[in-house]
Amino acid sequence: MRVFESHIHFPIDMYEAEFTEKINDVTLRLTDNLVENMIKSNVVKAALLGGRGKVNEMVKEAIHRYPEIFVGLAYIDIDKDGPAILNYYKESGFKGVKIICPNYNYDEERYYPFYQLAQELGLVALFHTGVIGNAVDYLVESPFDKKLIEISRDFETKIKRFNTSSRFMLPIYLDNIALKFPELKIIGAHLGYGMYELSCAIARFRRNVFFDLSGGDVVRRHITEKRLIGKEISSYKILYASDGLPDKLYDDISIWEEELYKMGLSEKEIDNIMYLNAARIYGVEEPEG
Repeated sequence: MRVFESHIHFPIDMYEAEFTEKINDVTLRLTDNLVENMIKSNVVKAALLGGRGKVNEMVKEAIHRYPEIFVGLAYIDIDKDGPAILNYYKESGFKGVKIICPNYNYDEERYYPFYQLAQELGLVALFHTGVIGNAVDYLVESPFDKKLIEISRDFETKIKRFNTSSRFMLPIYLDNIALKFPELKIIGAHLGYGMYELSCAIARFRRNVFFDLSGGDVVRRHITEKRLIGKEISSYKILYASDGLPDKLYDDISIWEEELYKMGLSEKEIDNIMYLNAARIYGVEEPEG
């Protein structure tokens, strides 16, 4: 089965990346290792996400070394970067942008110049949607464990610098953006983690809004137990994505394929999710008709 991985980060810690000064043999090997894992996992195409520091440049290097595999999404700081930076990323070969951790709601008018220019340039906009995670999962861990408290505090200190909150990244804001910019291709990550039914309703009635399946075991369990695909969201509106580590990719794809078959989806529906939808969004495959 062919796979388009629509949400995978350049494999370097996002906080460590802020202090990485240049692309070197180490970062080149990270790209090569990622490609090896993709080949093993039948991934024929992947949307590779940038990040803070030099990570966008690492992605730029990767999409030029492996153009047959990667499409690049540049991370933008929507509160600090000017919209004109989108011209640079377009000229550099990127196909879209990743937006996360804003200081205001995604649909604030102050962000409209970004969306307008992205629409004009044909760049895909991938938004984090739903609750931001933590370094510790308190569904399965104790909030009174001293070691875990220190791990959480370290994460909390880092995320505090962004001056953000999950409340700025609700999927409902994509509805407004979609109506204001109807030719902007919009993807919400994690199916709006914690707000699945709302995300499905938006995808149902907004032509240019799609969601991805990234989020690991938790998001997968929620989607499969609720049997959302086919019942609440069309197979045309959902994209396979792992948002995981390269060495976990094969297992993640295998589990998703098994779960999609268990839901009773047809081969065509599964191909839509695992490959074709993303391929059409990014211009790898032609639209229907």
